[in-house]
Amino acid sequence: MFSRLKGFSRLNGMVLASVLSGASILSGPLAVAQSSREGRIQEHLRTLDSGIGHEQEAAANALLLVDPSSVDPELRKKIARTFRDKALNSHSHDKGPLIHGLVHWGGKYSTTVLIEILRSEKLRVDKEIFDALAESESTEAAEAVAALLGNFFNSDAAAQCLVQMGPIAEPVVIRAAKTAPGDMSMAAVNVLGEIGGEAGLKALRQLSGRGPVEQRSAAKLAAARVRSRLQAGDEEKDQYAEEAPPAIDPDDPFAPPANGGKGLSGHDEEGDWSQVEAPLANRPRPGSFRPDPAPKTDAKPPRFKSTRLSDLPGHGISHPIAVSMTRADPTRLAVVINDAMASRSASVQLVDASAGRVKRLQQLPPDIKHAALSPRGRRLATMAEEGRHRERMRIDIWELAHKEPKLIESWRPYHQDHREILATDPRWIAWTDEDHLLTLNRAGDLVRWKTAGAVAQTRWKIDGWSLPVMSPGGRQIAAVAPDGILVFDVESGDTLFWFEEKLERDRGLGFDPTGTKLACVEGTRIRIWDLATAETLTDFHVKDIARIGDDATKPLSFLGDERLVVRGRQAVDVVDLVQRRVLTRGEHSADYLAGCEGTTLLACVFGQTPALYAERAPDAEVAPSPRVDDPESLLAIRPGSAIALDVRVGSGLDQEVRQLLTTAITQAGHVLDPNATTKLVARQESKQEVITYKGFHTPSWVDDGKQVSVEEKIYTATLFIEGEAAWRYMAKQGAQHMLHTQQGESYQEASDRAMQANANYFRRVSVPRYLVAPQHAGPLQTVKLRGK
Repeated sequence: MFSRLKGFSRLNGMVLASVLSGASILSGPLAVAQSSREGRIQEHLRTLDSGIGHEQEAAANALLLVDPSSVDPELRKKIARTFRDKALNSHSHDKGPLIHGLVHWGGKYSTTVLIEILRSEKLRVDKEIFDALAESESTEAAEAVAALLGNFFNSDAAAQCLVQMGPIAEPVVIRAAKTAPGDMSMAAVNVLGEIGGEAGLKALRQLSGRGPVEQRSAAKLAAARVRSRLQAGDEEKDQYAEEAPPAIDPDDPFAPPANGGKGLSGHDEEGDWSQVEAPLANRPRPGSFRPDPAPKTDAKPPRFKSTRLSDLPGHGISHPIAVSMTRADPTRLAVVINDAMASRSASVQLVDASAGRVKRLQQLPPDIKHAALSPRGRRLATMAEEGRHRERMRIDIWELAHKEPKLIESWRPYHQDHREILATDPRWIAWTDEDHLLTLNRAGDLVRWKTAGAVAQTRWKIDGWSLPVMSPGGRQIAAVAPDGILVFDVESGDTLFWFEEKLERDRGLGFDPTGTKLACVEGTRIRIWDLATAETLTDFHVKDIARIGDDATKPLSFLGDERLVVRGRQAVDVVDLVQRRVLTRGEHSADYLAGCEGTTLLACVFGQTPALYAERAPDAEVAPSPRVDDPESLLAIRPGSAIALDVRVGSGLDQEVRQLLTTAITQAGHVLDPNATTKLVARQESKQEVITYKGFHTPSWVDDGKQVSVEEKIYTATLFIEGEAAWRYMAKQGAQHMLHTQQGESYQEASDRAMQANANYFRRVSVPRYLVAPQHAGPLQTVKLRGK
């Protein structure tokens, strides 16, 4: 018993030599006054009792090397009592040597003292105490440890300790799972999933049918792990023996999990990666593209009605966080709502938007961040945070054809590298059919999963900051890649379309209903391609357009062949593709947007009640475009236009910026003419601000930080047409979030070096090929959408 603890001792080499050889080789406080072995032990005991700091620690380590059975019983008891008193009364942050000594000299009798220390701790309990109690075969120890489940400081360590205790802790954990409140019960359920036998499985089955929905879900997951282990015969093995964990490459986001956890179907918690394929993007063969249109139907275009949603009772304001439509009938919706205050409850509301009513409301576990309804509406995929500090993201698959949602699969789709937690967490999910799901993280790993068994089948590498879109038929994906725009076949993984050009942020993609065209909005630039021929059908800029967020799920949709709906963070714009201008702008303050053909659904809170508002995009009958016989007459710039260049950036950059903008003008098909009335003006503006920088891990009472003066730079390139601004590019060079100082460099000098003017900000300027004159530029009409 307690043999494992011997390996934890931090030994002082000189003390080791003294005890083993019997020679007196130490000096100072630990000098040995007597030559006898017992005399040296007595000296170490006195130092342990009255010494301080390193003296006491060295004495404790020296006594750990002595075999208690070889010492006089009375002296042995005296040493054990001294270790007990020191451990009970020590206020040190590191009681390790004292705990080790207590266990070494007190043996099985130390368990009572360890429990007393455990119960007396107000904050975090030393790891050595949990390690020692894990070695005991005491039900009382298990009860003391289980009492810390759900504790803010010690819950994870207590759970690990109970897992190490194994079957002896099972009755205690079952009792805690059934009777303890809130977080403590949830933690006990998770422990049962690791150590439970037949009795634990019976208890988990009972818990899966009662209590809060999050507890029921956790109990179902834990029961699945127990069943999987029992069926595999793992109960006959020593599940609690320590084994060296396999070597894992920390840079590999798809490495197997270190904890050996199992998912609902017995797979690794991060899914089954044994069958995954990673097709490389390649240039498509000419004529290989086959459009994937929306299914043909004789039904009339869907008509939506605004719907008042059900609030979550007793929690204040509830906010919609996802709106998802079925592919067969877009008026069949699922709206997921989270409690905005405490994130302790959530619901999925199945809506018949053609009738404007909620058909069914079902509870879900809390902390859901995104959700997607399967094409036929039978299943719901949710993306939820988990962990005590909500540091991980989990995918759950729910069957909706029951009185309550039935959890049928659960896994974490990516290896969690805590150094890059934001990059490896999933941020988007979408169904391709009833049995396959797509997930994407910010690192750009787009993965197609077979949900039965959580089997990863295909992985593509794209830009994780821009969400992909599905084709109308659901068999193709359009995505922004690091070097352009790609369209993939979902099943084969083949590249069907590749437009090779690096794009900037604030971009969105969208298929037309026939699946033959792809639209892209990038900043103020709008382009449309023919996917079969890779021909650019449309390429123009507008003066201003709704800004698309990087979390937009369906930012673009076509209205016939001549209009495009652009759904942005604060506005929805209708763009006339023939006249090349924004016709109508609808301003909004919705929490979530969804789109279908000409309708935009705005999920928001109106007053204190969540609601789903249906806003029909103005069509030709409702808001006809101003009649223009020749749309080309609206243009101020077209290929071949003469443009003058006026560069006054300063900082010695004028020549370099002039070269960059000259290239941009000629690439757009224009002619550089110093006498032209159309002028591209490049300027640099600046604004002073004071920033405080502080060293990493430096407490405020040690260093309040250093204030530096920072000159924020704003780079602009503006097109003036007959003296009136018609289009503008702007980029900001702001203060550094982290300041890297070089040897001998002050904070101010480091900031000045980092904030030197940089001509590369003008490298991203894309001069418009086509641009409507300022007096004709839209939006021609601005309205307030409901919920504003």
